[in-house]
Amino acid sequence: MDEFFSGKTVLITGAGGSIGVELAERLSGCCRLVLLDRDESALHAAQLRLYGRANLADDGIILADIRDEQTIFDQIASLRPDVVFHAAALKHVVALEKFPAEAWKTNVLGTLNVLRACVEAGVDTFVNVSTDKAAQASSVLGKSKRIAEGLTAWAARQSGRQYLSVRFANVLHTRGSVFDTWNAQICASGPLTLSDDDATRFFITKDQAVEVLLEVARSGAAGEVLVSTDSKELRMLDLARQAIADSGRDIEIIRTGLGAGERMHESLVGVDEVVVPSPGKGYLRLVTEPLAPEDLRVEMLS
Repeated sequence: MDEFFSGKTVLITGAGGSIGVELAERLSGCCRLVLLDRDESALHAAQLRLYGRANLADDGIILADIRDEQTIFDQIASLRPDVVFHAAALKHVVALEKFPAEAWKTNVLGTLNVLRACVEAGVDTFVNVSTDKAAQASSVLGKSKRIAEGLTAWAARQSGRQYLSVRFANVLHTRGSVFDTWNAQICASGPLTLSDDDATRFFITKDQAVEVLLEVARSGAAGEVLVSTDSKELRMLDLARQAIADSGRDIEIIRTGLGAGERMHESLVGVDEVVVPSPGKGYLRLVTEPLAPEDLRVEMLS
């Protein structure tokens, strides 16, 4: 039993996603847990995994889209959670380069809807799940998540409460990851696609990601961005070769080149960001400039 969460109401947005489900599994049984997602099938699957049964009419389920401002305000006002983990987001780099308006509506305005509702409802702790692509952001995804970090810092200042962001690397074996793609390609006898032999990415396990989220909810400081340092930088070619070796099959690798918005290498911290001493192990603390909603411009994604 986790004493910090015991007796509290905890809301997870994007609860049907890989991180949301892992987080819910860790918190199940120690608090009043409420799962919010726009995907009814994902919520159904999450309930089955957590409880061995599924009932979408249960009070612990909210079927809603964070883009819907009124619904989000109404649901959070009614629930009045103590802790909110905000994991709802669009995350595919190439797709969001083609459809930047969708990143704006979900990752920016959707996050703002949740933040405003939480401030209004008096939520004590808000943890925004961000990405390493927000460091020196060059893609639409990265820029949208960097904006969300700034909005979270603004909400921390407005509320005087513990509202903060956690920036993760790629989380291993999450839904829609490169490993899903490779597994499907291997099952189809190849070829396996790789952007570039020299491309690298930082990776963290789901267990590591969840542990950092729980720890910063307990002890993080308002307005800051925490960057997990448990991740490892790995060469994608090595991972591709290992996936083929694990399959026991002879699969060709073809090079596709970097997709729109993709980088050869990622960074955890931007050159323009200020790192301050961290009280805990496993993460760095960054000073983040608050971004007020009235300063939002869709051109920020350009």
